[in-house]
Amino acid sequence: MIIRDIAERNNIRDIPLLDVLFAWAVKNASGLISVQSAVSYLRSLGRKVSYDTAALCLGYLESAFLIFRVRRCSIRSGAVTGGNAKYYPCDLAFRNYLYRGSGCGDGPLLENAVYLELRRHGYDCYTGYGDGREIDFIGIRGDRKVYIQTACSLADESTARREYAPLEAIRDSYEKYVVSMDDFTLPGNNGIRNIQAWNLSEVLD
Repeated sequence: MIIRDIAERNNIRDIPLLDVLFAWAVKNASGLISVQSAVSYLRSLGRKVSYDTAALCLGYLESAFLIFRVRRCSIRSGAVTGGNAKYYPCDLAFRNYLYRGSGCGDGPLLENAVYLELRRHGYDCYTGYGDGREIDFIGIRGDRKVYIQTACSLADESTARREYAPLEAIRDSYEKYVVSMDDFTLPGNNGIRNIQAWNLSEVLD
């Protein structure tokens, strides 16, 4: 895909640069990154790449639907900001293949899967921020808005409190969910529902 859909179409000769940047984006899926952080990473590998070149390459990867960019959105004002964003690969298999056995953890994979499910159901997705808190996803489809936090397990009480806290701080009446991989479902809490990951599709319909 990198060769056919990006390099050949855009007459790019430095295919290894695209390979390295794609692998880096996959590894950092679910984390906030920027074009400047991509430049710094490439330079740490001895690749002297300009900001514009890194931005162009990330744009090519995005336009080929290999990765998706999720911008930050203010929970209070709804304003969408530039700069740092999250990138998610189009398929979880990329992470498993490129970083097999590296201990990347299931959390980023779950977050990636939730993002792809939101996209499949037609939601525009953003990462929410405000008052020093982060929300994994704000999903918007027409007049419907959902807030979603992801956590592999809520069995630990401190983890549950941490994941629920950002949602509890939001003072509107839109739907709020914590998606987990537990084999149990926590009771509703201040209008926030715990949803098992395999049931998320039903909620988003």
